[in-house]
Amino acid sequence: MKKEYHVLMADDDMQIVALMRRLCETLNWKMDSASNGEDALRLIHERPHEIYIVDVKMPGPSGIHLAESILNADEAAAIIVMTGFAQIEDAVNAVRVGVFDYISKGAFDLSMIRSTLIAAADYHEKRKLSIQSEKKRSELIQNIELANKQFRSVLDMSDDLIFIIEAQTSKIIDCNMTVCQRLGYSYENLIGSKVEDIPQIKLPEDWLFLANRGLEDKSSCVEMNFTDKHGELVLAEMSLKSVGLRDGKFISAIARDVTKRREVEKKLADSEEIFRKLSLSAQDAVVIIDASGNVTFWNPSAEKIFGYNKEEILGRNLHHLLVPSHLQEDFEKGFRRFVQTGNGPVIGRVLELDAVRKDQTKVPVELSVSSMEINDQVMAISIIRDVTSRKKAEKELRDTAQKLEAETIKLNTIMNSVQEGLIVAGSQNVITDVNDYALKLIRRPKEMILEKSLDLIIKELSGIGIKPILDSMRRDILSEHQTILTKVNGMNIMLSFQALIQFGQYNGIVVSLTDVTDLLAEQELAEAATLSHSEFIAARNKEMQTPIECILEMTEILKNESLEESQNAMIDMIAECGKTLRSMIE
Repeated sequence: MKKEYHVLMADDDMQIVALMRRLCETLNWKMDSASNGEDALRLIHERPHEIYIVDVKMPGPSGIHLAESILNADEAAAIIVMTGFAQIEDAVNAVRVGVFDYISKGAFDLSMIRSTLIAAADYHEKRKLSIQSEKKRSELIQNIELANKQFRSVLDMSDDLIFIIEAQTSKIIDCNMTVCQRLGYSYENLIGSKVEDIPQIKLPEDWLFLANRGLEDKSSCVEMNFTDKHGELVLAEMSLKSVGLRDGKFISAIARDVTKRREVEKKLADSEEIFRKLSLSAQDAVVIIDASGNVTFWNPSAEKIFGYNKEEILGRNLHHLLVPSHLQEDFEKGFRRFVQTGNGPVIGRVLELDAVRKDQTKVPVELSVSSMEINDQVMAISIIRDVTSRKKAEKELRDTAQKLEAETIKLNTIMNSVQEGLIVAGSQNVITDVNDYALKLIRRPKEMILEKSLDLIIKELSGIGIKPILDSMRRDILSEHQTILTKVNGMNIMLSFQALIQFGQYNGIVVSLTDVTDLLAEQELAEAATLSHSEFIAARNKEMQTPIECILEMTEILKNESLEESQNAMIDMIAECGKTLRSMIE
């Protein structure tokens, strides 16, 4: 028993309270007291007590009502009700409430009350244990019910068909909802039915024998099939296990739909066959090695590239045969890491290296490696490509690129050395290059010109749209070059357009910009000088016209005179000269 208990006494008789306090002290118990119901309720909520002594009649709530409040707060409390007027009604009410004992003050006996207090303490301990036990029992029942619900939920969530079957009668005593949903039966219709009486289920004849064999701690697996509610045939594997319980022997039967698995297995077999055929016809070497680095697969292209036939290399270490000696240590180190982790420095990468042929010559190859598991064993599959031809082509391409770069430098040098602006545009008329002299004429930095539309730049510089010219040259690649005289930054610029033709196709255009400002000025001066000279000649001609006409008229008069032949000849000569002069000034 607990050494120290806390007692709360609610009574307005201070003499009784004093006696009870001394009695509690003899038991090494502590006692609080209240002279009315309100104070007692306050003390109940302030600190816990194990034993309560309450007077039936006192100011405030009665002892019976106080007992009800105490038991609502603490079911294990031991309550002793005392009254100075013993009445049957009070005793009945006290028992109904659930108090421990009922004592009359009229028969007040300290020895009896001491025994009652000790018995109350014992009652409290037993009651507390009983309540704890009941609580645990209730929690256990709840947990069992929850576990059953969870177990049922797990069963119902399973995609497998799960049956519990009575071993002797083969009757279904339980099943999960998947059975009902797949077969199209209600739970009630299935329970009590024999498995073999369900027409959709087709089991081998010896299934019950195989299931009962499971009593020897063995489970059996049989192939079966069933027709689902949609009329589709489903292939399944059923695991059978017999279990002996108090209620008899039962069979747990779990049927798993393997239709898709069989389809996957077939696809896997097909893919393996496809892999075999592809690897046999592949131009690249396909090599598979095991965890020891030994070759387990070697296709014909591997034979062609490295010179080893399949019989020579299967079972031999790949690294010792194909990897150059100076790289073998690194390869073997990386391969050990691959075997341990399934990863390594070459996994998922494409490496270029020189491999060793059977004749010890080296061949440049491209190697890609991936991992796979076969029967829980890590293996490496390698795709190896002979890149000899590609290396040769790459070298030729590099040589061509170097030549092209040199030609480009030469072209840029020529473009920037000419005293004429040059703008080059591609097939879409987007500017790809411009020389220094053109930048000087248009007065813009190069970055503001490149990658811009040729038509847009020319229009911004001169206000002239050249799209019709560009379209014409694109349509008619044999058209002659065209020129336009325009103003750019106050200068007279001659724009000359020449199409770039490659393999009979329009490939772009070159626009040359020539500053003709000085040339036009000189032309204007020449034209002015020519005009002044013409005016002078015209004036002279006009002044000479009258004398010449007079000379011609005089010669006509003289011809009518009688002159000598020699004189007439001279007059004819003068007339011809006059006519010649007249024709020159007309």
